[in-house]
Amino acid sequence: MFKKIAVIAALLSSAAANAGIVSSFIKTDAAANGWTVVYQGAYGQSFNYSNVLNSIATGSKVALASSSSSGALTFDLFANTTLSVLQTVTASNATIFSDDAYWYRNGNSVGFTPTAVIQQNSADIYNSSISQTQSAADGAKRLSWHGGLTNVSGGWRSGLTIGLNSNQTWQRYVLVQTVVPVQEVPEPASLALLGLGLAGLAVAQRKVAKRKSA
Repeated sequence: MFKKIAVIAALLSSAAANAGIVSSFIKTDAAANGWTVVYQGAYGQSFNYSNVLNSIATGSKVALASSSSSGALTFDLFANTTLSVLQTVTASNATIFSDDAYWYRNGNSVGFTPTAVIQQNSADIYNSSISQTQSAADGAKRLSWHGGLTNVSGGWRSGLTIGLNSNQTWQRYVLVQTVVPVQEVPEPASLALLGLGLAGLAVAQRKVAKRKSA
């Protein structure tokens, strides 16, 4: 019974790792979930973002991510959505909601946020520092790169780490989910049986406790 509970918990945890904006996502876990890097470069470097997206197969799941260095074991921030969402051009200071995050791409910048509001002064500066922030937790989940219609050039932020325009250490990534792991999701009947099993364990434990106290 306990083994079954552990298996279900592991499955739920694995599913959660690919939902919304994830902080400190272990890179080997991302690879195990089928994510492959199709672009990697320093924040201080420019690249043709449009060409990278156009090279990806229609219908793919695509992620944007950052890390503090090439050798970092985790992605500082990681979020994924469909290719079509990332190819959508939004108005300045406008976002679209998809896959538990808000996304934007226009002539100013490209990125994702945990809430709908962005403040583009080239990049998204909303909640960009602890001293000025309305919510440090919100700011810590925001990724923003300059440009986005064609080239991405300069930083700007990965969470509350800002001013990365010329930084050659911090890395940004575009990833594609090339293989979707098959995960055995518990059926409602299995979950019901699990609930009954847990209830039975609780009753048995109470009976044992009563015998010991008698």
